[in-house]
Amino acid sequence: MACCFITLALLVAALFSAREARISQHAAALADRARSVEKESRLRSEVTARRAERAEREAVQQRETARRHAYAADMLLAFQSHRKNDLRGTSRLLRQYQPVGSSRDLRGWEWRFLWGQTRAKTALQVADYSERVLSALFYSSGDSLVTFEDHGRIALRNLEGERSDILFSASSDGSRLESSGGFLTANPEGTMIAGLHYNEATAEYLIKIWGAESNPMYSLNVGRRRPTGLALSPGGHLVAFFVPAEGEATVMEVASGAVVHREKLQMGNYSQLDQEGACCFSADGKLLALGGGHGRILILRVSDWAPLPKKPRVTGRVTTLAFSPDGRQLAAGSLFQDPRVSIFDVTGDEDDIRLEGHSGFIAKVSFSPDGTLLASGSADQNIKLWRTNDWAEVANLSGHRDEVWAVGFSPDSRTLVSGGKDRSVRLWQVKDWLNGDATALVLANPCPNLALTPDGGGALTVREGKVTFHGSAEGVPGLEASGISQAFWISADSLLCGETTPPEITIRSPSGHVEHRHRLPEDVLEPRYQYLGESGIAVVTMRLPGSGFVRVDRYDVPSLELISSTDLEILESVRENLDNSQAGYSSFSHDGGRVALKYNWDVIRVYDLAMGELVDTVDTGDQAGIQGLCLSPDGKTLAYAVRERPIIEIHDIETGLSRARLEGHNLVIRKLDFSPDGERLVSTAIGSEPILLWDTAEWEQVASFGPTTGCVSPLAWFLPSGEEMVIRESFLESNHCQLRILKAPSIELINQQEARNR
Repeated sequence: MACCFITLALLVAALFSAREARISQHAAALADRARSVEKESRLRSEVTARRAERAEREAVQQRETARRHAYAADMLLAFQSHRKNDLRGTSRLLRQYQPVGSSRDLRGWEWRFLWGQTRAKTALQVADYSERVLSALFYSSGDSLVTFEDHGRIALRNLEGERSDILFSASSDGSRLESSGGFLTANPEGTMIAGLHYNEATAEYLIKIWGAESNPMYSLNVGRRRPTGLALSPGGHLVAFFVPAEGEATVMEVASGAVVHREKLQMGNYSQLDQEGACCFSADGKLLALGGGHGRILILRVSDWAPLPKKPRVTGRVTTLAFSPDGRQLAAGSLFQDPRVSIFDVTGDEDDIRLEGHSGFIAKVSFSPDGTLLASGSADQNIKLWRTNDWAEVANLSGHRDEVWAVGFSPDSRTLVSGGKDRSVRLWQVKDWLNGDATALVLANPCPNLALTPDGGGALTVREGKVTFHGSAEGVPGLEASGISQAFWISADSLLCGETTPPEITIRSPSGHVEHRHRLPEDVLEPRYQYLGESGIAVVTMRLPGSGFVRVDRYDVPSLELISSTDLEILESVRENLDNSQAGYSSFSHDGGRVALKYNWDVIRVYDLAMGELVDTVDTGDQAGIQGLCLSPDGKTLAYAVRERPIIEIHDIETGLSRARLEGHNLVIRKLDFSPDGERLVSTAIGSEPILLWDTAEWEQVASFGPTTGCVSPLAWFLPSGEEMVIRESFLESNHCQLRILKAPSIELINQQEARNR
């Protein structure tokens, strides 16, 4: 029995052990399966996360690319607005790219250039007015303004202090005016003001005349029909006005209020829109011009009120008249149909002129006291300045948001005041609008060995050992040294000179004093010199006697310590190309470590000068020859063009592949140049083609600069600072060229000025 019991117990134990083993195996299998699922899930999550990260990077990159495309398109629009003198439109496009938060700052050279242009051309807004400003003019010495607002409010504001306005005439509900002006005037001396006042109690109009005090000196009752076109004679003895409802002009003596003359111009106009009518005395008080409806203008002699033989006429209703300070011309503007400014020669010796450019009616014209400018304010929201010696438009002042109804110069002709329908009065510094690019430097062609000062304001040329200074450096006596073949500006007071007899490099002052000298081997032949201002490196090329090699040495400036020396085996004909970077036959990287060289008609070779190796060859094939080439500052990208088609090829030197093809020119390309930071490429072509600027991130055009009228064959390049671009153009009708400097302030300077303005 006992034995059976033991056997049975062992059997039971075996059964339980086998079951436990199966359970353990099953549990282990389940655990393995769970770990596998977890691992698979983790891998799936990692793949999903990587895909999400990649998708996010691609989305960010796509957004960034889209922003760059939008930026390039907006900059082209901004340059169009700039060419049209549309300050408001240009500023609006620029403001879109002020950096916000962590977004990439896209503001390139073109943005900074336009910022500098619009920054100089700003208007001071005197104040926001509660009513439309119908008239605004300077008073006395120019330190005060008098304005006439809708509902008849006339007030004097001191511009140099914090004093409150002096109220000349209060507004009234019954005197709302539908006209655009003509209700406020001053005598030519600026010592007396005449303005329209409505008496609600009697429903009569008064012309009130003030001196320096707020109380009127005289008050003239002119009846119940509203006058327009007020004018005061010199000394303020006479006041003239036009009454549209009667079609008649009246001249009154200020002191007595007596009518001294009436002149019927037309049948009466009873329209509520009394915008017709203008009167104007000449500066000497001898003539009075009158204008009304139907474009008729009369010029009367004040001595006997007889009309002059001259009978000017404009299209539409006359809104404004102004005599030139010498009394020889009369300017006129009219309402609705004709957006031109009419210039009539009072003497009859010259032809009459029509100035075109506005797209809305002319509300006000005004000559500067010095007689050099005429200002015109228009319903097109713009003010134009016209030069009186040739009647050319010299500026378009854009900033008002509605029709401009008032313009007038300060006594010194330096400031212009304007007002209008947008309820604002603005002051414009005239010189800021007349000064465009810096005065161009004109030189006689050819310009041998031309070099510009670091700021581009001055230049030097070298001919037969004589260094001649031009522009801002013109006051320096010419430097003569028989061996000097080339010279470059290191700074405003230091020159790098390359000499042939004996062959040497010198650092000199502009007066010729030698500060440092490095002698080259005596037996070298034909030494040629270049200066890479971006890195302060001088490159000297020379032929080695008895060999087919050309030595290329690089020197630090101003220490003149040798950085590297390389012997290149190149054809004798190619040697000329190596020394002709201005013509686009060669180009150095900014540290001089690489050089791209037009090796023959269709081939470009790129050499590493530190290693003395050929690193790339570009064979353009039979395309009529290479026309312009440039290495990027880091020497990794080559831009070039060929004569057969006006396309810029962008070649990656490291991979040997094409990166982009830039299309925009229509004629043969002449010159290419990278900006010192490598972010921009400027290109020029023959003829009168525009100068184009390209963004090197997306290789898109971001700017276009028109050549100067009467000039052809522009060349453009950046100065070492990267802030200035030089445009060299040849005159069609003379053997001269001019150098224009376009300046783009640095981002640091822009940020500082913006911070001060905030």
